[in-house]
Amino acid sequence: MNQTLPTLGAARGALVSLSSLWLAVGACAEAPPPSAGDVAGARVAIAVAPLSLPGVADATWTLTVSSPGGEVWTKTVTSSGYGDGAGGLAYVGPCDASYATNTVTVELIDLTADGGGAITDFRNPGPVSKTAPCDPNGDTAVGFDITVARAANQGFFDVAVSFDDVFCSAKLDCVPELLFNGAARDTTLVLAFACASGEGTATTLHMAAPKLTCSDGTELVVDPTLGPGNTGESNAHVYQVASYRGREAFSGLEKCYWNTAIGVDATTFTANSGVTCSVTAKVSASVGAWDDGQTPEGAVWPFIDVDVPVVADGALVCASHALDVDGSGVATDYALPDARETLDVGMSCGGCDGGPCAPAVATGAPVTPFATEGAGWSWGADEGGALGNGPAETTNKLTPVAITTAGGVPAT
Repeated sequence: MNQTLPTLGAARGALVSLSSLWLAVGACAEAPPPSAGDVAGARVAIAVAPLSLPGVADATWTLTVSSPGGEVWTKTVTSSGYGDGAGGLAYVGPCDASYATNTVTVELIDLTADGGGAITDFRNPGPVSKTAPCDPNGDTAVGFDITVARAANQGFFDVAVSFDDVFCSAKLDCVPELLFNGAARDTTLVLAFACASGEGTATTLHMAAPKLTCSDGTELVVDPTLGPGNTGESNAHVYQVASYRGREAFSGLEKCYWNTAIGVDATTFTANSGVTCSVTAKVSASVGAWDDGQTPEGAVWPFIDVDVPVVADGALVCASHALDVDGSGVATDYALPDARETLDVGMSCGGCDGGPCAPAVATGAPVTPFATEGAGWSWGADEGGALGNGPAETTNKLTPVAITTAGGVPAT
């Protein structure tokens, strides 16, 4: 936890940022032979901006254009052969104008370091596709903004990944004795998350509410805005929840942590009962806030997805679940341009200075249902009482409010 972070130069050396991929119709350059549906002038010009990762000597991409009639063309190209040698490239090929729209797919195949060695410690987002008009008489621009997570190995707890200028690590542990269940410590699930930005750069953490969901119909949705310390949340299987958050004292770096402890009462489960439970959560980070509580629009953005079975057949089965270890259930994933992820509770590390960190629901976030035993709650955008608290309400709610009228978003 107390290892020294790298300098800004070293931090940027662990960053992969791929941005501003665009295409336009009507350009002219080398291209594969036209398909049967090709119309003269119906072409796409694909450009990939240079990578912002020092030490990358080359990048290999596979570019594919397809239509409802099938694949128009595909080609694997390198940045050194078709661009600047630092990841950027330009390529022009035809589209099938017999269909109104075509699909352009871009896939990062590999990265090569200075000296010719392969860079293998990055999490590949896989193929990224967008549809675009294929009009021989017009121009079309389609943007791809891709940020790739790469292992940073900062040692915050186990393993770290970097997205944009921010390094993050996460894990889930089952601790035999931590939170107090009455007068004695008892079994506790600890979801740990920490991030640091580059030197002199702000850090904002983002979270979707952690949940403990069981097959017997019980579910606890943790309210990330409560705390710090014990929050008092509980249900049939949970005796206590606690939140720990703060900023670490690194000069010139905003490194902060956001940990959630869920106390599980193992005595409430019956062995061989068939009951299963899982902990789920989503976390990410950026250098700034997300006003709508979602990953950036039009972007491929990394997040950490937690989905860990903790009870099987009525018995606790969790242990230590590190980030990006096969089978751990804690893994880097990607939000896509047409499938944004909602992580609507944000916490600015700068807000931790001189007082407790204060997570808040994004003011423009979609309505997020929230439930506790015996009551319905919701938060988020509240135009016209959308939260179910009366049509006269017009201000967004940063903390849960009781659902008191029909027409709101029901608790789940």
